[in-house]
Amino acid sequence: MKISIILLLSCFLAYIPGVLSASCQYMAPQSPAITTVSFGQLIIAADLPIGSIIHQQDFNSQGPSALVAICDAPQAVSWGNSQFNRLSTGDNSTYDSGIAGIGIRFMFNKQANITASLPYLDNHLSRCKKRIHAFAYCINSFKTLTIQLIKTASNTGSGKIADIQLIDASINHLSVIRYQLSNTRIISPSCILSPNHINVRMGKVNARYFNGIGSYSPALSFKLSLQCSNINSLSLIFRGNRASDSTIFELNRHHHRAEGIGLVINHQGKRININQAVRINRLADTLLHSEYFSAQYIQYAPVTKPGRANLTVTLQLLYP
Repeated sequence: MKISIILLLSCFLAYIPGVLSASCQYMAPQSPAITTVSFGQLIIAADLPIGSIIHQQDFNSQGPSALVAICDAPQAVSWGNSQFNRLSTGDNSTYDSGIAGIGIRFMFNKQANITASLPYLDNHLSRCKKRIHAFAYCINSFKTLTIQLIKTASNTGSGKIADIQLIDASINHLSVIRYQLSNTRIISPSCILSPNHINVRMGKVNARYFNGIGSYSPALSFKLSLQCSNINSLSLIFRGNRASDSTIFELNRHHHRAEGIGLVINHQGKRININQAVRINRLADTLLHSEYFSAQYIQYAPVTKPGRANLTVTLQLLYP
């Protein structure tokens, strides 16, 4: 009876070193090792193409060599357990950051430029170079990890990305390295015309104002209301057809339109050039910004003819 008791006790003591896993355990002081990842404040250009890398960081194996796990057999490493969800677009390698149009990707072989879907299994985990055990693994045993933020849609949002786990590396189900996102904010400049259609009523203009080339009607003031956020500079382009020089718009073509008459748009006392940028030097601190212009008809030909004097101009907004 005594012999049986001793044998049972020996089996129990042999199991204690592997209590955290069947073949591996953490090493003191504590694991997993946690790496904080911060991309800081990122401004997304409106014209950045979909699929572009906004920012990326590499975490290479030349870092700390602290011993993180000790195993009784060779091991592979499994990368996964991201707390971010996959995008619902069918792209298994891109994760939703929680900010519209912004995705997260992981790369384990940057030279090959191949992103990975999770879980990603690496069967070539190198043993720790410095240690006593035949199958000891250090932080620098792992391949280089690249974490990317990419643009996934033409329109992007703004806000802080959640401070949650990006990814971790596990050996035999033991999480030994974790990457935690922190302090990452997306800023997407935006600006729209509000309302997006402006009707400037010029009314009836007496033909007596036009008594030669260069003569013009009284100017009528109008304003453009712009709703902008996160923008320091803005340019406007008034697009249309030229009637004569680069400042005179051709009226809409119609069989009853006025002849020899065009229209000019003035800004800060100067005529704007058709299809060329007009720079707005300072935007208001508030979201709603008003910019003031005036319009007037001008005679550009020796002979004029009364008629309809409508004009359609397309306004383009340019900002970083």
